[in-house]
Amino acid sequence: MSADVLAVDIPADVADGLTMPTDDATTSETWTGEDGRTYRAVIGSYPDDFTTVNDFECYGRVEPLPRYWQGGSVRPDGFDGGAEIVSVGRSCDRWWWQPPRDAVRDPVLRRSLRGQLCDLLEFGFSVIYLDVQRECADVPGEWHEVRSVSLGGVEPDSLGEFVGELVNMVGDMP
Repeated sequence: MSADVLAVDIPADVADGLTMPTDDATTSETWTGEDGRTYRAVIGSYPDDFTTVNDFECYGRVEPLPRYWQGGSVRPDGFDGGAEIVSVGRSCDRWWWQPPRDAVRDPVLRRSLRGQLCDLLEFGFSVIYLDVQRECADVPGEWHEVRSVSLGGVEPDSLGEFVGELVNMVGDMP
């Protein structure tokens, strides 16, 4: 990589204009760098196939029930009397859920966590990314990636909260 690529930072006004798309699309902002070349910041998300609810203690623990379960199942190891079976989505997938300790006896917290948990089990976590690209000097309209950062394990309803963190990560790269 050349030295001019390493010196690229996203200007504050461009960073302020970056927003997470509401669907599987991407959004972008362009600017002219100090070197006179055109740059583009592209932001988007995709499903995180590696992060699960069990990676975070704040949601408790879950174990799937067989698809055609008819009852009579024994609680999984480590699940106590506070555990419950939750149904998720249109497919009615069922899971044993052991809420975190602080939610076992707090019905308001338990209800809130159950809603979050069901959404995460149905839709999963996301990976958000920010690519900084530079327009190719000899082929206008062609872009080359010069920096890329991403964060996984992000709840789909909080994607927009991490845009600033991605911008900071790009700025912190050597």
